[in-house]
Order: sequence, then structure tokens, then C-alpha cells
Amino acid sequence: MAKLQQVLQTYHMNVLKAMARELGVAGSRKVELVRELARVIEKGKHVEEAVPHLSPAERKALGLLQLAGGEMYASVLKSKLLADGVVKPTPEVRPTWRGGSYVAWYEGNPNYRGQPAFEDLIARLTRRGLVLSRVPTRPEGNLIEWTPGEILFIPKGVRTRLPDFAPPTEFAPTEEPPQVLAGSSRAFQRDVG
Repeated sequence: MAKLQQVLQTYHMNVLKAMARELGVAGSRKVELVRELARVIEKGKHVEEAVPHLSPAERKALGLLQLAGGEMYASVLKSKLLADGVVKPTPEVRPTWRGGSYVAWYEGNPNYRGQPAFEDLIARLTRRGLVLSRVPTRPEGNLIEWTPGEILFIPKGVRTRLPDFAPPTEFAPTEEPPQVLAGSSRAFQRDVG
């Protein structure tokens, strides 16, 4: 649980408050919220309540994370979801002056409607306590807001209670080929020379 608290400590207070409201956690100081959120997420009892409300896009993202062992680079997951048409491209953002430089980062919206951008999808899964981030991606800050970090993972307490959303692997053949022919090394060598 200490590692989970360390991860939650890297989140901005606004994200922690939203997670606390979603998961029914009380607290007004960051230390309290981090401790209680870690306890609730580690127990994983919120998973059964969240699963029926997951969208097909959220289930697909969780399934791909499960298939990767519960952890994946955000950029890899984003490219897979974009390629499958599950998420729309990240909207363009006008640069704004912040902290002594211009920044143009799209902040995910956990309250999205319709087809989400990748950042929206992860923001909602984060608010529900199902997916967390490590390593902030924004250069001007060291806290994770509604923009996912570099590495996404399903916390252990959630992973053990989450149903299997992983798509079936495409490696196993579904049926026997109609005809199997024996090969000949002589015929192969004849064609090589």
C-alpha cells in the first residue's frame, strides 16, 4: 500500500478530490486523501460497483491493459485504441502562457459524452480508481492532472477483482487447414540453385 500512496502523492489535489467523491472517501488534506484512497483502491471493493457502468471503450482499454499484464506505456495504449477507432484523436489546444512559457496540453475530461479522446477515457478510469499513472508527462509540472502519465497501470487490488476484459488472442488457429502436404527438402534445394 505504501507504493500506491507514493503514486497517488504524484496526483494533483483536484484529481484526488474527484476520485474521493467518486469512491466515497472523506478528507480535506492531501495526506488524508492519499491514505484513504490507497486503502479503498487496494481493497478493490469499488470495482464491482464500477464495472456495470463501464462503456465499451473503457472495457476495451482495460482489456488491453490486462493483456499486457496490467501495465503499459500510455503512448502504446493510445495508438492501439486510435487504430481500432475506439477513441478519437486528441483535440487541438491553443497554447496558453503558464509558468513562464507557452504550453498546449489537452486535459482529459472525465465527464465526456460520446466518443472520447484517449485522455478523456483515462481520466474517467482514473476517477473511478481503476487505472492510475506513473511518471508525469507535462514538462512544466511534476504532478499528474487529467493528462495521463507516461505509464498506465491497473492497481493490484483492482486487478484481482476485475473481470477479464482482455480480447481473445489471435494466435491460436480456429480450425484445421483443408489440406496438409508433406514438404521435400530435395524439391526446395532444386529450386534454390
